[in-house]
Amino acid sequence: CSHITMMGDRWNYNTHEKELKILKDINSRWVRSDLVVYNLMPNPGEWTPSVYDQIFKHVNKEGISYLPILSSSYKGQFAWEGDWYNKYIQIVADKYAKQFPYWEVMNEMDLVMNSNPTRNVPAGYLSALQTSYTYLKKSNPNVKVLSTSFCDMRLSLLDYLCQNNGFNYWDIFNFHS
Repeated sequence: CSHITMMGDRWNYNTHEKELKILKDINSRWVRSDLVVYNLMPNPGEWTPSVYDQIFKHVNKEGISYLPILSSSYKGQFAWEGDWYNKYIQIVADKYAKQFPYWEVMNEMDLVMNSNPTRNVPAGYLSALQTSYTYLKKSNPNVKVLSTSFCDMRLSLLDYLCQNNGFNYWDIFNFHS
């Protein structure tokens, strides 16, 4: 995981070309990073994929495979709290699902759940997971959808998802502690 798609002082966008070369030199063939909504849609309805298109050009040039992580929030709203997510996932799936074979549906939603106990994360994430899976598979039936990257050993979000058939909306269970 190198945050080559994330801009700002703490992130790796400004050094992504150098990092991709290092990955190639050490024979690492994958990089995982976020498809941040702000970079794709700075304002609702304003679609600007040029930042990512440039990064993906460099990824391809170095022969690296990219694992996108779908965003979970935008302008203070989680995916299930506003109407932005359906547009975001539809545009992303239509543009990139044929290019990338694996997709992670949001990062560490179990930690998000623990720090936001009043925002209905389990049911909301399940809804966003189903929406993501549906759009991605519609755009590319061969794509593999990864669950959120679980990292909380208490696993209460996983329990909720399994009790509510959420496992039907991922092809690969994604865990990192």
